[in-house]
Amino acid sequence: MDLDGLLARLPATDAAVREDGATMARLIDGAVATTRRIVTDLRPSILDDLGLGVALRWQAGEYRKRRE
Repeated sequence: MDLDGLLARLPATDAAVREDGATMARLIDGAVATTRRIVTDLRPSILDDLGLGVALRWQAGEYRKRRE
């Protein structure tokens, strides 16, 4: 759904609906960012770029950081 396009078609006088739309857009942006972070955490791109050995060492380092 193109929320920005929908908001652009609203009358300029409907400020409350525009504010609700802006809030929805921020929530969607946050959800997309969270989803990207989760996907990266589940399958880091380093695995594809540098291979399993490097990816495992990186993941072990990340685990160590969280445990400290």
